[in-house]
Amino acid sequence: LVFYNQKRPHQSLGYLTPYQYQEKRGFVSKVCN
Repeated sequence: LVFYNQKRPHQSLGYLTPYQYQEKRGFVSKVCN
């Protein structure tokens, strides 16, 4: 699910606020790295 969200970020934009989206991206980056 995380991988899917990474590949399709526009899918998440409609459900998250910009702040939440940035926070989620940062979390995903930490998990992947």
